[in-house]
Amino acid sequence: MISRMLKHFEDELASIRYGLEGFRKRFRREAEHINLNDKGQEDPNVTRLIDSFAWVAAKNAMEIDALRTRHVEEFADIVSPNLFKSLPMVVQAHFQPNADDFNKPVFLDKQVEVELDVINKGDDNTTVKLCNSLPVTFTPMTVSRFKLEQTPFQHAIPENFDSKEAPYCLRVELSPLSGDVDVQQALTQPIQLHFSNESIGRNVADIINQAVKKVAICVADDEFAYDIGEHNFHPLLADDDFLISPIKSNEIPVYFKLKEYFSIPAKRQFFILKNPHKINVAHGKSVYIDFYLNELGAVLLEEKNLSVKINKTLFSNLFHQSSEPVRVNYQELSYPVIADASQRHIQIYSIDKVYVVTSAGQKEIPPVVGTQTVDFQSQLYWSQSNKLGHIESADKAASLDEVKHLVLPINKATKAYPNGFTAFAEISCYDAQLANKIHVGNQIVVNTEEALAGEFEVGGVTIQPSSMVTDEKNYWSLLKLMSFNLSQLLQAQDAKATLIGFLKLFVNANATHQELNSIYDVTAKKMNAPFLVENRMIFVPGMSLTLTLDNSELNADFSLFAELLNDFLAAQTPFDRCSQLTVKYTSYNWPAKRFEAQLGARVCS
Repeated sequence: MISRMLKHFEDELASIRYGLEGFRKRFRREAEHINLNDKGQEDPNVTRLIDSFAWVAAKNAMEIDALRTRHVEEFADIVSPNLFKSLPMVVQAHFQPNADDFNKPVFLDKQVEVELDVINKGDDNTTVKLCNSLPVTFTPMTVSRFKLEQTPFQHAIPENFDSKEAPYCLRVELSPLSGDVDVQQALTQPIQLHFSNESIGRNVADIINQAVKKVAICVADDEFAYDIGEHNFHPLLADDDFLISPIKSNEIPVYFKLKEYFSIPAKRQFFILKNPHKINVAHGKSVYIDFYLNELGAVLLEEKNLSVKINKTLFSNLFHQSSEPVRVNYQELSYPVIADASQRHIQIYSIDKVYVVTSAGQKEIPPVVGTQTVDFQSQLYWSQSNKLGHIESADKAASLDEVKHLVLPINKATKAYPNGFTAFAEISCYDAQLANKIHVGNQIVVNTEEALAGEFEVGGVTIQPSSMVTDEKNYWSLLKLMSFNLSQLLQAQDAKATLIGFLKLFVNANATHQELNSIYDVTAKKMNAPFLVENRMIFVPGMSLTLTLDNSELNADFSLFAELLNDFLAAQTPFDRCSQLTVKYTSYNWPAKRFEAQLGARVCS
């Protein structure tokens, strides 16, 4: 139904465009015969008239394209409003606490905005406003040292654990910042670990994710090791709570996981560790986190610049504020929304809410898209349109910026405001000049009201394209997302090309995609798997997908990519079907990874 509707819409636009173009060509042919004298000089008035018609034709063509773009944008606002927006710029920062003042864990929730003073050598300090992207607990501990050990181990190991399965152990020592730190309390909070290396290609985080067999916590000089369990150590990429993108409740999280996987490589290096045990630790005592690795962990012996850190996080270039007042006087069809009249570099990422200001206070105006309770005859409502900003000779980049306009109705609701009204919007913003303010190696200090005693060191800046225009590519990408079904892999002549074509929708212009290039073969088969549902064993039909990856060049994060694909299969599988992913490799005798069969999460097929 949607496809037929859109096809009809395309045909209508094409016929209008064809008619305008034909009219312009015919008018120019007729005008070519009009001359003032034998010298062939055209009447300048006729020339201006021709140019005017050409301008009108071009203007109409732009309006037609804008009409379709507007249609796609409103359709996307219902289905997935954030999916085709550019990701915000990401700043990787390492928190370095002050040992004298920081002795208790501090939780910094997701979307918490912080003001940071960037210390610039030789220049005045710069204040920036960023948003915390990852819910992180900053702990009053530090990684004092780490070492890769081999069997036989000279320290305590978990009970009933055979070291033959894991001949390597990456031992990370966490030491308290001072003797006042309650280590037992610190261990009750999640610990965010960051693994990195300087070698080009595969991340050390991917090696650990593939090779880890067990994770344990051991107190220094203690003879007992606490097994934290299988699901208490996992990469942040696979966790819905750690998405950097703004996301609505009706959007599919795994789409954003894939998008961030390809666009923000720094996020691949983060893991979360949760300790389910109550461990008695004396004040000032160190603890060890032991990562037991199988034979695949042997490659870590060759890593000379391995790094393990805690208290690292990602800040995004997003924050929230109220727009400048918008005076609606019914003389325009739409009204521009300005983030801050005094700071032209503050750009609008999205309009979240709109309010009308009255003598009794402020009242929210519902959006026309995604709202079912709007009375279109008697109630104010709003939508938005995007228009390119003015081109200025002093700032060529301004031509790429977009100005968001509020579109408000002229209906019976305007009788309540015969002379117009004042409105304002709650908006998400970003600093268009952030890349010129923050650089790798900067020291940034948190303002005192954030209660973080210490400073951050910038470890990296991931710059995303700032343009958020809904173009032709996004138009068709949205339709592909709406129509993709896993059954296509069973029916397609080339399942590999079908899967890669879909996954490429999540790769933007500057993203790395070695993982897609490494897909060697895709085989899809029908299957049945047993599930225990309401204490009854039932067999559910579904699809078994076998993915073969070419790991000969070791230039991709194969293990992390496989985990995301497993989540993707569950999200794309209908709730009354099941799926199972098996990942094989072409080289180095790597063992195959078979994920457990899982019921689908999609509510419609």
